[in-house]
Amino acid sequence: MTQDLTVLVIGAGANADFRLKKRDEKELIAMPTGEQLVEKIADWEKEVLPNLVYGYLLDKAQELKFTDFISVLENVSHFLIKGEIQWRSNHWVKQFLPENDKGTGSYQQKKKFLVEIGWNIEVSTFNKNWTYNKIEDSENFSWYHKISDIVKHYQPFSIDEMLDSIKIGKVNLSKWTGKTENDKNEKEKLIQAGKDLIALFLLRSEDKKVFDYDTICWYRHLRNAVITCGKNKEEVEEKLKNFVIISFNYDRSLDYFLRTRVGEFYEKIKVIYPYGSLSEKEIWKSENYEKIGYGAAKNQTNFETKWENFEKAKMLAQDLKVIGELEESAKEIIGIRDIKKVMAGSKKLYFLGFAFHEANCRDLMGMEDREFKKLCNELRSKTNPQVFFTNFGESMKIKKLFDFFFQYHDSQSFAQSSKKGTYDALSQDFDFKI
Repeated sequence: MTQDLTVLVIGAGANADFRLKKRDEKELIAMPTGEQLVEKIADWEKEVLPNLVYGYLLDKAQELKFTDFISVLENVSHFLIKGEIQWRSNHWVKQFLPENDKGTGSYQQKKKFLVEIGWNIEVSTFNKNWTYNKIEDSENFSWYHKISDIVKHYQPFSIDEMLDSIKIGKVNLSKWTGKTENDKNEKEKLIQAGKDLIALFLLRSEDKKVFDYDTICWYRHLRNAVITCGKNKEEVEEKLKNFVIISFNYDRSLDYFLRTRVGEFYEKIKVIYPYGSLSEKEIWKSENYEKIGYGAAKNQTNFETKWENFEKAKMLAQDLKVIGELEESAKEIIGIRDIKKVMAGSKKLYFLGFAFHEANCRDLMGMEDREFKKLCNELRSKTNPQVFFTNFGESMKIKKLFDFFFQYHDSQSFAQSSKKGTYDALSQDFDFKI
């Protein structure tokens, strides 16, 4: 499978185009862009901390062997995030620390636990910032605060590029690590913390409504292209041998759609995730994922569940990669070679929501290699479009990058662009066929 391929390349912009058909509907169902992920990770108190606080309290209770206190952790978490000034006036706290128990061993244990999480037992009010500071300084949780603060400080356009900059030493980390040199171990912990948060917020953005009849979801065009590429099942399967999807997105929406809407051909569709996907460590059981069901993390208000979901997100994030990590093992090197072969062996190329990031095009996809340049020379003889790309809003930057990598100029006819969103481009501008 290296010649005459139809190749679909998917970037983050494609999955940011999921929306409800009713234009006045304010509910958001799209996956977040790289810039939106930056905003979430940079918002420590509102976005990151609510997912960690229960885990910190649980760690403390287990560390002190006060496992019988676990029943109150949901209430403590609720106070810390939602906040009431007079914490001790709450009925449940009076039950937790009854005045009649003063002087008993149980009362002293409970008092020690509260002091450990940052409560000054001698005062009548509780300042939740004391606990926040404890979380920010703790070994298991400090990395999440540090990466949040780094992102907030540098304000990158993409969290992936921020993590890559940390990886290759472009960022001075001394303010956050206390060391003059960028320590490899600390960089790895920061990068993994960033990946964990990416995984968490992507899982929290999942919404099954995306696949309902009253939504705009471009995956429907993908399904249509699959089921209409042959007259019968056998012919479809034969055509799919020459179809490859390259997805630069970490999220699970593509995998979930293919499993639930194109399930009869799921095993026949080759999908490559250059940087990994949250679906790759999952187990499909019956109609959903086993570790955490699709859409299960959205709008969770229970703090214990938030923490459990974060623990699962951390497991799924283990194999995610950033640009600077892709050539660190033989497996990744072989993967890059495969991608380059796919690109050089294509006869039709569709780029949806893809920004033509130079490192992706050059290092991963080999678009400056001799084999790909040979393909471009062949494309110039075509009178009908063979390469299609979305360029929402007619970005000059994207157009220049496309022209550069394909050695393209406007007098040629082998390429076609669309300034519309992904769904509308496939509906109105591109003839998407396998």
